[in-house]
Amino acid sequence: MTAKEAFEAGNLTGAIDACGQEVKANPTDSGKRAFLCELLAFAGNLERADKNLEALANVDPETMVAVMLFRHLIRAAQSREQFHTEGRLPEFLTEPGPLVQAYLRASILVREGEFTQAGELLEEQSESFPVIRGTCDGEPFEGLRDLDDLCAPILEVLTSTGKYYWVPLEQIEELSFDPPETLRDLLWRPARLNVAHGPDGVVYIPAIYPGTRNNEDDRLKLGRATDWTNREGGLVQGVGQRSFLVGDKDVPILELKELTIGEPSSS
Repeated sequence: MTAKEAFEAGNLTGAIDACGQEVKANPTDSGKRAFLCELLAFAGNLERADKNLEALANVDPETMVAVMLFRHLIRAAQSREQFHTEGRLPEFLTEPGPLVQAYLRASILVREGEFTQAGELLEEQSESFPVIRGTCDGEPFEGLRDLDDLCAPILEVLTSTGKYYWVPLEQIEELSFDPPETLRDLLWRPARLNVAHGPDGVVYIPAIYPGTRNNEDDRLKLGRATDWTNREGGLVQGVGQRSFLVGDKDVPILELKELTIGEPSSS
């Protein structure tokens, strides 16, 4: 089975093994090495992906610009992983308010295994959770959140400069996703983000929940499915493809095209 066939069958591990052999047999084939880099990124093996990107640029200098962007996104993704595993703080466009600070503290508690305390902390924030109104792919909605309890009021954002941001959903004015052009675009979705009182531009939204790399199910790693982990204290964490609750609808991120958000109001 070729790497492409294994990937299409949802066998990420097999695809990486096969692609690695194909690259060894054809070390100057830039297409095969680029495919390997994308597969490794889905698997969460960012360091190996980065090394292969360096080799790709050496083999094919015409890929330099694309390789540079990919490597910057890897830096941003590594910062994201360090937040979720080590507590490295994300970047913010503005000083985080009380709600975002509470979610930062809850993330720390979860890393320490204090799920009940984290759940209680977030429950205390329920009355301050904003009611966000707008349109999703042209349909009006009232209420927007990530279905993962630890990400509920925020959008994780990667930038082409290698930064990892938390952007409160209530600060977003418009989020418009570009159609995927590469396999990598299904992992880090390119989008145009407009925020209130902040910079606008192209960003990349992680389509896969943090920690998915540790799951054995390749479908989840590839974002072809979503599963939920119920923790003590009522916390629910996502694995696999990210999904939002838009009004009363579950909207997977790979199906989302455009969000336009009006003025939020407190619930």
